[in-house]
Amino acid sequence: KFQDEPSTSAEDDDDNGKKKKSINWATVPTTISSWFQKGWAMLLGLFKPVQEWFAKIPWSNLFNMKTRMGQATAAILFVVLVSVGIVVGAFASVGNSIAEGFEIITSMDISLEASMVKHPAYAGDLNPYGKVTLRFDDNGSSEPSDQMFLVAFQMEGLEPFCQGCTWRIVQGTSCQDANELGEDWWNPNALDHNPYGASDHNALYDTQEGASTSKMKFYSGFGPADTVDHAFLVFAQDQSPLACGVLRSHGQPSNHQLRYSAELMRESDGVVLPGYAEMDFNLDDTFALNLFLGGLPPDCVNCVLDIQDGESCDASHLGNVYTNPNVYEQHHVWTTTNGAVYTPNDAGMIEQTIYLHDGFGFDDHEGKLVILRSMDQSVYACGVLETKRGHLEKPSMDVASAQAVQIHG
Repeated sequence: KFQDEPSTSAEDDDDNGKKKKSINWATVPTTISSWFQKGWAMLLGLFKPVQEWFAKIPWSNLFNMKTRMGQATAAILFVVLVSVGIVVGAFASVGNSIAEGFEIITSMDISLEASMVKHPAYAGDLNPYGKVTLRFDDNGSSEPSDQMFLVAFQMEGLEPFCQGCTWRIVQGTSCQDANELGEDWWNPNALDHNPYGASDHNALYDTQEGASTSKMKFYSGFGPADTVDHAFLVFAQDQSPLACGVLRSHGQPSNHQLRYSAELMRESDGVVLPGYAEMDFNLDDTFALNLFLGGLPPDCVNCVLDIQDGESCDASHLGNVYTNPNVYEQHHVWTTTNGAVYTPNDAGMIEQTIYLHDGFGFDDHEGKLVILRSMDQSVYACGVLETKRGHLEKPSMDVASAQAVQIHG
């Protein structure tokens, strides 16, 4: 025993003159060293040489801050803790970056879906089933009547070969009673005629061996809030009702896992525009083209945009508008009537989502070109679609405003 080893406790007078127990902090290193010594002895009791080696370690000094050994131990422990903190922080940062990327990939699509069954008035032998999905564009407008939507069929049990058969959204909100389905549902305040009955309407679908994966853009003058809970009807070749389903909200945004991103370069001087364009693909090969861009011409109203199959953004290699001729035989989908246009704000900035289907799948779009045109149809900007993990940086309004002033005065 050391002659000057302190007691393990001490007594002090409190304010009332009574004796009270208090901790003698000077004994803490000795107490801790005793615990360590006993613990190691128990664990290593079967290994006598190791036990003897550990017994020689001056545990009291190892944790005694008054000795150099104790101070060195504290320094080592501090460095270890800081290192662990840095590593954990780095992993957390990477995790947050990845999570943030997938959070952005979670696209806020505004979609409705109808589970299709037999129409209550249909008494034939067919058994139509499947679903129809409506995905609404978002052009940044506060007016829901400005929203077009993409209709995507995934149905079976229809007529074997039905070309140009019709569908409609109606007033009714249930498929239980044919007498309560009502008339066509469209907005007379936004349209001057019934879009389902017009000679140029495209509320049509095709089948092959009773199945349909038809896709088309449509405009009823109503946004999703006025369309949800209404019935979607599918008609046979002879215009008799065949199938019915009520449009319901998904409730949650779709989690897109297939994405391309493109940085766009201005054609006139090669300057990269702030922001990016993205294509988020759904399982049915429909996609959302998202524009988060600044530095655009603010005088552009309904300017055309499209995807092209060129080799590069060099003017001589732009190629042709990218649409699958086996799916769309007589036309391409990148048209004004399909909503493939953009209109920046006064600062030359836009946040917009357009839903389309060009007949090609996700893999087919890699390396294709995103083209934005000016009012005179000349190429304003171009970018190459590439697969990226995470996301690019959205443009700020300040950057967009500065670009607009610099470029357009």
